[in-house]
Amino acid sequence: MSYEKFIQELAKGMGGQIIGYTNTDNDNACLIYLKSLKHRILVPAETIETKRAEVILALRSKINEGLNGTALLVLKDDGDKLVFEGEEKTGEQR
Repeated sequence: MSYEKFIQELAKGMGGQIIGYTNTDNDNACLIYLKSLKHRILVPAETIETKRAEVILALRSKINEGLNGTALLVLKDDGDKLVFEGEEKTGEQR
């Protein structure tokens, strides 16, 4: 899956907070790099495909809110809602 259009749509109006992404074929996900290289968000491809608009809203909200010392957040589809699970900076990083 190509994430270029998804990232372009997500980045609109974000003031350069998103600096890049990696297509993680093995994980079937998109790893988004934020302005601070210590902060990343992993989004499963299936979630992007099935809930694109909701994913974009959730990501924008979380990025604007800040990751609060979390090095890596994983966006998960919990059925009724999207939730972020995180690892602290001092924890193991992927």
